Amino acid sequence: MIITIDGPAGAGKTTIAKLVAKRLGAHHIDSGAMYRAVALAALDKSVDPSDSRKVAELLSKIEIIYIPLPSGFELFLNGEEVSKRLRLAEVTAGSSAVAVHPRVRKHMVSIQRELGRKYDLVMEGRDIGSFVFPDADFKFYLDAGIEERARRRLMQYNIKPTTKSLASTIDDIQERDRRDSSRQIAPLVIPRGARIIDSTDLSIEEVVEEILKAVKGR
Repeated sequence: MIITIDGPAGAGKTTIAKLVAKRLGAHHIDSGAMYRAVALAALDKSVDPSDSRKVAELLSKIEIIYIPLPSGFELFLNGEEVSKRLRLAEVTAGSSAVAVHPRVRKHMVSIQRELGRKYDLVMEGRDIGSFVFPDADFKFYLDAGIEERARRRLMQYNIKPTTKSLASTIDDIQERDRRDSSRQIAPLVIPRGARIIDSTDLSIEEVVEEILKAVKGR
């Protein structure tokens, strides 16, 4: 069984996907973590994440192993477990830059599809239901208002939302939305056949229940 949850930054995909997977006894896959691993490798080697040629060269020299666990996942970069480093702000920023490179996407998609052949999955990202698993059993598109998404992103980093921090984060998210939606390969779109959920005024549990109801209803 494959369940996909797509949506823009800050919509709550990771939190929701983890809970849905736990309730269904499936594995949660954070596809963004794989792109963050490439960004982390680039930053560690002082490679500009937006330099397609250099990132492609780096890609041939790194090994990424993603191991789904009941409590989350472990991700190994060249033999080092790096899961805790993937949420650093500079890594998150670099991930959207490396994600536009064709060779990076091709490599990551091959890893993701291989996981889909091995496990029952709840996978979230920006091109999962539209490109990676277009024939998934269940597809969802999770969205939220831009201010709410910015607020959630600040809370994720334990930053107090203020007028200034919200405005800056909104700018960052809007730029990321622009990059994700305008990239040539597998842009962020609403997957065909996906159920759209606006989580702006919904609790986490309400979103989880809506997804579980749709899955169990079939």
